[in-house]
Amino acid sequence: MNTLKRAISLVGVVILFFCISSCLSTKSQTITFVEDPPFKVSNAYSQDWVAGVRGVGSGTNLHVTFSELPEDVVIQNFYFENKKVEALRFPKFRDQFTGYGNHYKGYIKKIKVDPTVVDETAPFELLEDEMVIGYRFDGKRTLHYFKISELYNKPATEYPEIKETGTD
Repeated sequence: MNTLKRAISLVGVVILFFCISSCLSTKSQTITFVEDPPFKVSNAYSQDWVAGVRGVGSGTNLHVTFSELPEDVVIQNFYFENKKVEALRFPKFRDQFTGYGNHYKGYIKKIKVDPTVVDETAPFELLEDEMVIGYRFDGKRTLHYFKISELYNKPATEYPEIKETGTD
């Protein structure tokens, strides 16, 4: 009976070891960037903005236009300033004349640091003028990454100050 307990304990330790080692190996997976993605970027830029109303803040808008974007490619995220940003397609709805737009936007709002909010960061380090597009294709779940270096930064948009009603 004592030998059976030891055998079961040994098997349990071996299984636990394999579970932990497989979890660690998936976490430390290196990310490689795709050199030749299944799409073509025709224009990509970032543009900072400052609100004209106190308390609204400032931010950065990301714009990417694709000259070729196959239907089986799904643009998921943009990574900029080491932040993960949802990529939103514009127009969102199919236009009967032009189809879906090949223009995507991402928004980063800069506000005072709130300790209760956790920013989702990029899984890699980026330089100031770099952006990464995270995408899926062929119906697969694997996320691929394409890096845009030397991203153009348009001059900032400063919205005019709007006087709040009821204050003079």
